[in-house]
Amino acid sequence: MFSKALFKQSCKANGVMWSIITAAVCFMLACVMLISGSGNISDIKNSVEDTIIVETIDSNMDKQALTFYERANQGTKLFDNSFVLEYKNEFLANKEKADEYSQKVDAWLVTMPVQTNYTNMQEYLLAMQNWQQNVPAYEENSVEMYYIGLVSQWLEQAPKSSDFESTEAYQQALAAWNNNKPTSLYATYAMVAKEKISEVYLAAVKDVQDQALVEAKKLDEKNDENSSAYKEIMGSMLFAINPGSTSTKIAMFEGEKEIFSRNISHDAEKLKEFKEISDQLPYRKEMILNVLKEEGQTLEGVDAFSARGGGLVNVEGGVFTIGDKLLEHARTCYTVKHPATLGAQLADAFSKEFGGAAFVVNPPDVDEFQDVARVTGLKGVYRESRIHALNQKEIGIRFAAKQGKKYEDMNLIICHIGGGISVTAHRMGKMVDSNDIANGDGPMAPTRCGQLPVKDVVTMCYSGKYTEKEMREKITKTGGLVDHLGTSDAREVTAMIENGNKYAKLIYDSMIYEIGKTAGSMAAVLHGKVDGIVLTGGISHDKYVVEKLTEMLSFIAPITVMAGEFEMEALAAGAIRVLSGEEEAKTYTGIPVWSGFTC
Repeated sequence: MFSKALFKQSCKANGVMWSIITAAVCFMLACVMLISGSGNISDIKNSVEDTIIVETIDSNMDKQALTFYERANQGTKLFDNSFVLEYKNEFLANKEKADEYSQKVDAWLVTMPVQTNYTNMQEYLLAMQNWQQNVPAYEENSVEMYYIGLVSQWLEQAPKSSDFESTEAYQQALAAWNNNKPTSLYATYAMVAKEKISEVYLAAVKDVQDQALVEAKKLDEKNDENSSAYKEIMGSMLFAINPGSTSTKIAMFEGEKEIFSRNISHDAEKLKEFKEISDQLPYRKEMILNVLKEEGQTLEGVDAFSARGGGLVNVEGGVFTIGDKLLEHARTCYTVKHPATLGAQLADAFSKEFGGAAFVVNPPDVDEFQDVARVTGLKGVYRESRIHALNQKEIGIRFAAKQGKKYEDMNLIICHIGGGISVTAHRMGKMVDSNDIANGDGPMAPTRCGQLPVKDVVTMCYSGKYTEKEMREKITKTGGLVDHLGTSDAREVTAMIENGNKYAKLIYDSMIYEIGKTAGSMAAVLHGKVDGIVLTGGISHDKYVVEKLTEMLSFIAPITVMAGEFEMEALAAGAIRVLSGEEEAKTYTGIPVWSGFTC
């Protein structure tokens, strides 16, 4: 039993000794912490005073800031050695020889194996090893030896799968390595020819130093929890919404990292009960909230709700704030009746209930065609942009970023190969020409007929064998692979071919042929100035399709495969660009960017 009197007596008798022992123990613990840890007394003090998150952020900022300064110095030294000492004395004197070898190396780089073309990592690594051994031969020429030296150093830096804990991490490292391949000697010569070496050198040094200063300043900032810079570092919370005919795709992102996703299926019979598409809003909203509750997710604290949208007049590409006019057109299905129009309505409803901004990102209504691409051989019949705008734009932005460039500074041909196929010419950030995936244009697709001999189509329409509805369905639902082979699943078609079905091979090869032919026409649209050809969409996973298209198109520009669709990621990325100030949100006016020719 505790005795207060006894405790007081003990403190009087032993208090001094207890204090000495306590102080000694504390001193010993502090020494252990300093010896075992990487910090100092100041670090320990700050770690106690600050929260774990704040201390970590500050520490990382300081370290990264120093790193940027170090990179600036390293970059200057490398530039001295590689450019001034080597190119100035050797390259200019041996241009013809250098050009010849540069072309050989560039052609070799195009043949680098693509991981998606192999069934397992071992096969891919073997192919990479064989490819690396086939570096073009070179003569004893100082310029060629210098360039092959650069290539050899690059190959030695190739990551090994054994050094990574996951396939994903290895793939990221491999992509980063590939993006650092040596600069073409021809391109370097062109730069030197335009400017004096001294001017080029000084400009390059200044660019490196300026970039380092900007990044260091940004990282040195001490941001509070409510600042935009802090949110950019920690990652804004984003909720993406993409309604379909019988389902609604949702995804939660922290910055660009997806933390939750679900494809919510809806009862088709239940949907029939709603007279208008907009009448489905309460039903779909409730289902989304129920799924989130079941998964332990909440919309509280979401910074932005981002939707696919639809039903709008044709607009330029970008991110649109959801305002009254946009909502009006979405609710009334102003231009098209499709469940995608619910996207803007759901985003707006969640925004008003939980706070946060509400956006529509590159809706299906994006139309950036140049006028000459709109004209057809029949007056009054014009071509409009009906393509996979959301994924096309996102792929363009991602591809450009991997090259260390901006989407607005590149010319690209992007082939979205899925249930529908759109092959699009991107000129400096604008989709200036493509095929109409909704009205029978471009390549044959799994469910769509593609371009047809018009006279024969007219004959079919008036044959009495088909109704108007059936003919329309042949264009977008039951044409293409479905009409020829009875399936829209490319995997089933591949199985038919493997089992010896010659007709299936003919049809599949024809579809691939038409994709390649259309892509070739887009190269002409871009006047042959093509920085890259990108294959995306679900069927881009097919090794056979990639190989065939590479054979047809690699002479135009390097082929890059970015298989699958990035629609949900695109919705999140669009919101991030606006929240971070990288892109300014547009206001929907309801006035179409093109409404026909006046002459």
